[in-house]
Amino acid sequence: MSIATSALITPSKTIRWLLLFMTCCASVAWGLVTYWFLSRHNYLIASLQLLVATLLYCFALRLVFNVLQQKFVVSLEISGEGDILLRRLNAAGQVINSESVKLRSPLILWPSLLLLSLRNESGKTTHLLILRDNVSATGFRRLSLAFHWLAQAQTSVSVQNDLSEGNF
Repeated sequence: MSIATSALITPSKTIRWLLLFMTCCASVAWGLVTYWFLSRHNYLIASLQLLVATLLYCFALRLVFNVLQQKFVVSLEISGEGDILLRRLNAAGQVINSESVKLRSPLILWPSLLLLSLRNESGKTTHLLILRDNVSATGFRRLSLAFHWLAQAQTSVSVQNDLSEGNF
């Protein structure tokens, strides 16, 4: 059996929707906090606290929208021997960065999620979250099988696969 496979991993729509939902919840909570601050009797201190809190909230929103605007694509290629090549692509499909990586511990393989910890030759670690909506259905299945095989072949990688065992 050959484990050679490749997959194009795109940004997850599920994570984008979750971030937008969390931002909306934070906005509602912010409205309640604002009402609570302004309902106090000491308006000067409440106004200064509100100003500082507003600046911090705007900074946090900017960070969330930066995450939502990231549109990088990753190409992950696994050879028949188990060598992993990680390529980062820009929006036009051109290769920005290409590096050979090794699988590290921990490796989480669940039925709808793969969480990979990859280390390149220089020692930099990249964590890659792969959901079912990041890749095609066959691509997710192939990646899941390939990483199961790699985890079995490498004894130094600990696999956390508690959810698929049917813990009763």
